[in-house]
Amino acid sequence: KPNRIRLLYEDYTREGTAESYRKADHMLALALKYATENNFTEASAYIRRFQSSNEAQAFDAGSSYDLAEMTRSVRSFEKLFRPLFESSDLEQIIKAEDLVRQCLKYARLAQTPLDTTYFSQLLVAVTNAISDKTKEDINTVAQQQYADKSLAARLDTLNPCGVYKWQDKVVVIDEFLSASSFENVRKGEAILHADNVLVNYLKSNKLCKSAEDLKFGYVYIIPYRSNSKNTSFFFNAGTQKWQYIVCYTSIIDEAYTREVIMFMPAVVFGSDNETVRNF
Repeated sequence: KPNRIRLLYEDYTREGTAESYRKADHMLALALKYATENNFTEASAYIRRFQSSNEAQAFDAGSSYDLAEMTRSVRSFEKLFRPLFESSDLEQIIKAEDLVRQCLKYARLAQTPLDTTYFSQLLVAVTNAISDKTKEDINTVAQQQYADKSLAARLDTLNPCGVYKWQDKVVVIDEFLSASSFENVRKGEAILHADNVLVNYLKSNKLCKSAEDLKFGYVYIIPYRSNSKNTSFFFNAGTQKWQYIVCYTSIIDEAYTREVIMFMPAVVFGSDNETVRNF
């Protein structure tokens, strides 16, 4: 019975120690086994929620942070996070990354007011900050272990699809089915497709409310290179679709662009200097 499980759980975890959570986990595992074997569907679901909560509390108990408090509100989290993240010291930024990772795991287990989307965005921002700081100064052993975490893309083959930060711009790599055999028409189709991909990315990551809020600056396709001639598309035989790389120089304005690229994984194209010279 749910009440019986709840009372048992509260009794097991009253001390709030690692050992008490371990014992509670064992009790819940036995209860789940019994409920599953007897086809008690609702009871099984109820017990699984307790298991997730127990894992969250055990993780919080073993952390040097008060994760329950950190994941309760933006104010509580940023009070500790901001000084670390905005520090000029790489070691402090690495501590900010550790804080975000712990909060992300706790949020996933405990379904906290600050959700996993919030912390996932911040994790990308911190990863980018570590990468940028590492590029500035890579003289110490501690810095060398944080080598560039950017996606290394190429202009002569297929690349992982996604929305990326490229220098101070935004790049969309994706695939689509074209209705035309004319490359110029296909370019227009690709840019419209990329617009939708970018809008959906910004909306799903809560970086904008609707497409009407957005205005794109200069947009162009970065072509793939081959021995014969450059082409705007690369055919993916596995998906039977055309892959493209669309670059956005700005979204709304410079300030908004700087803000949103913080939350995008970084991408580099081989020699970026060579890429810039060609476009």
